[in-house]
Amino acid sequence: MIYTEHSTYNKRRKYFLTRFVDRIVYNQFDCIVCISQLVLDKLTIHLSNSHVKLYVIHNGVDLAKIKASNPIDLEDLGIINDLKSKYILQVSSFRYPKDQETVIKALRELPINVKLIFVGDGPNVIECKRLSKELNLDDRIYFWELGTIFFGF
Repeated sequence: MIYTEHSTYNKRRKYFLTRFVDRIVYNQFDCIVCISQLVLDKLTIHLSNSHVKLYVIHNGVDLAKIKASNPIDLEDLGIINDLKSKYILQVSSFRYPKDQETVIKALRELPINVKLIFVGDGPNVIECKRLSKELNLDDRIYFWELGTIFFGF
């Protein structure tokens, strides 16, 4: 069994009992793949004296494919690029650790020409869309699901 660890921190790591339970659970795996060296370092400290094998596979992103890809024209996504606007892009799932809500709230403090593009889906996307409307920022925030951009549906 192989487990992938994505986080450098979680609440379980600060309590003795849950740290103990983590050591038992993690030792059930043949190995744990960490997405970065920092994740491996933090997990090594957390699992001190554990015999589980830890490896790093850097986030599973093929940078060569990204560098070789063609840029997407914002207008193809229904975004009018007036050349005065600046865009912040986040590609990720909409779930608690990604905290898109804070980014949306921070947009209120940025100049009106700064806009957000969120690419992804997940359990918090509806709440983020609601917050965008509630804060009257929905004209500055764009939500795109990965399939819409890359697969045309």
